[in-house]
Amino acid sequence: MQIPPSCSEILLTDTPVKIVLSGQEPLAKLLARASLSDLVNRITVRCHLGALTSDQTTSYIDSRMRFAGSNEKVFEPEAKSLIHDYASGIPRQINNIATACLLNAAAQNLNKINEALVTDTMAEFRLP
Repeated sequence: MQIPPSCSEILLTDTPVKIVLSGQEPLAKLLARASLSDLVNRITVRCHLGALTSDQTTSYIDSRMRFAGSNEKVFEPEAKSLIHDYASGIPRQINNIATACLLNAAAQNLNKINEALVTDTMAEFRLP
């Protein structure tokens, strides 16, 4: 099958087209524009991921660390709880804060991340 050169030609073919939109809050605001109402009317499934609970944040950090190849608990429980509070349970923020903590720990040659390091990292990196 040859790929049609424009979107309008795709819509004229018999081949069904499925498009997945994925984004954060700005995408929802963009889709609220009246000029995009035709597109919005064609969206059949919507899913919104809410903030993680404290327990989910703990599990999330642990699973991300395992995925990265760590077999030990680098983040102390209190540090994970504080990261959850700072990130408000938002996974992307959890990632940003945890990564900054890992960088800060590596720079200081530390093997564990505790509450003090999370607080220092938040101040040093000026994370929200």
